[in-house]
Amino acid sequence: MMPDTQKDGIVRCAICGEQRDLKTVKYCSWACRDKGRNHRFSIACEWCSEPFIAKRYREKTARYCSVACKQMAHKEKHRPVTVKCELCHREHNVKPHKVSVTRYCHDCTTSIGVAAKPMPIIAETELELFWSRVDMRGADECWPWLGTISHSGHGRLRLPCGMFAAHRLSYFIATGDDPGMMVICHSCVGHPECVNPKHLSKGTVQDNTRHRDMDNRTARGDTSGPRTHPETTARGDANGNRVLNSEQVAAIIEQHKTGQATRHQLAASYMVHYETIARILRREAWAHLPR
Repeated sequence: MMPDTQKDGIVRCAICGEQRDLKTVKYCSWACRDKGRNHRFSIACEWCSEPFIAKRYREKTARYCSVACKQMAHKEKHRPVTVKCELCHREHNVKPHKVSVTRYCHDCTTSIGVAAKPMPIIAETELELFWSRVDMRGADECWPWLGTISHSGHGRLRLPCGMFAAHRLSYFIATGDDPGMMVICHSCVGHPECVNPKHLSKGTVQDNTRHRDMDNRTARGDTSGPRTHPETTARGDANGNRVLNSEQVAAIIEQHKTGQATRHQLAASYMVHYETIARILRREAWAHLPR
C-alpha cells in the first residue's frame, strides 16, 4: 500500500514516504515517479469476483479480469427479457432496451398492423377545425381533405397532443371506436385523401392489401415505378454495377442474331458468365436497348 502523502503536517513522497520540501511535487525523485506511474493495484472482477492486478491508470476503468469475463457480462446485460403481448397475451422475448416501447409480439404486429397511438379526446374547437378542412359534398361522394397531405396521399391534422391521420380521425368521430392497431381502409378507389365516414372501414393490413389488389391498384408491370418514372432508375451505362457497356451489348445481340457466335463463344469472348449472355438475349438484362 502506498504511504500517505501528508501525515502529521509533513508532506511526504507518495512512494517511499520520505519528507519533501515542495508541496506541488508528488514524488521525491525520478525513481519514485517511475514506480508511481507503473504502480499496480488489486481489484475484484465485476463478473467472477476474482481479484486481479491492474495498472494505476486503469484505476477508474478496470472492471473485468479477462476478455472472457467482459464478454459474459456484456451477454448477460443484453440477454432478452420475456414480456407479455397486450393483444394475444402470449409471452415473447425482446431486447432489454426495448422493453418500455414494445407492446405487441411480432405475429400481432405483422398480422394486424403497426401499433398506432390512441385517438385523443377531441374538444369542440378541434372538431370545428377538423370539419372546416373537409370539402363536404354529397352523402355518397368523396369528401376530400383540404389540409396538409402526407407523402402517401392521406390527410393529416395536428392537434395539441400530436399529429393524426385525417381519415382515422374521421372514422373515430363518426363511430366513437378507436381503431388502435387496426388500419382504416378506403372503399373508394384511388382517393386516399377522402374522409367520408361512409367510405371508411376498419380492417387489418391484409384486408387493405386485398382491397388494393382487387381494385387493381398494385404497382406491377407497366405501372411499376421503373416504368412510370424511368429517370429514377440507373439503367445501362449509368449503373455502376454493370460489367458490359451498351456498345458491347449491342454487338452481342447483333452477333447472336446473325449466327456469328454461340452464347458460350460470346461469354468467352467478353469474359463474362454464360448466364450474363443468356439474360441479355432473354431481355432480362439491358431490356431497354432495341432488339
